Amino acid sequence: VVGFILLLAMTANVPADDLPVLRKQAAAGEAEAQYQLGELLYEARGVARDLDAARRWATRAADQGHARAQYRLASMQLLGEAGPRDAQTGLALFKKCLPALTKEAEDGLADSQGKLGILFARGVGVKQDADAAAQWFSKAAKQGNIKAQADLASAYLAGQGFTANPTEAGRWFTRAAKAGHGPAMIHLATLELQGRGRRQNLKAGKQWLMKAA
Repeated sequence: VVGFILLLAMTANVPADDLPVLRKQAAAGEAEAQYQLGELLYEARGVARDLDAARRWATRAADQGHARAQYRLASMQLLGEAGPRDAQTGLALFKKCLPALTKEAEDGLADSQGKLGILFARGVGVKQDADAAAQWFSKAAKQGNIKAQADLASAYLAGQGFTANPTEAGRWFTRAAKAGHGPAMIHLATLELQGRGRRQNLKAGKQWLMKAA
């Protein structure tokens, strides 16, 4: 059974090409740049993964009231990444960022929509609501948010917020996989190998597993 949503998987589509500019802006104290730099370091896109630096930049942006940085920092606190696990502080920070995160999502920011979907899927800081999670994933996925596309696929596969539909799940896993999302590649490979929602294709399944490795 494919697990539903991982709280701390990739969350943003941040271009690594902008790294020198981001570093300069982050050092100058710009909260958005600090958040984006932290995401690049967390996700190891174009740079070596550095959880300590990711947490430092997330903290600096979070201290300025940046909602998505607060979400990232809360996630790292909750899981004990680059620091001691502190579930109480992490949950409190999730609740603190929720109003601003919700406003950004309602204003159409895909990154915030995907993050809000995670909170509803997990019931973190809000009452668990699979329907709300699915709708936020859908909004973000349709804007091209890669992580949300994978989360939407998982929702379709598990029947969380939708009637279970492995064919639709495969369609969204494919989009995320082609964009380089590792977990989506593995899920897509599984569907290909099992012939779920599609004709079985052992060759394609093995190819996706090799790409994900």
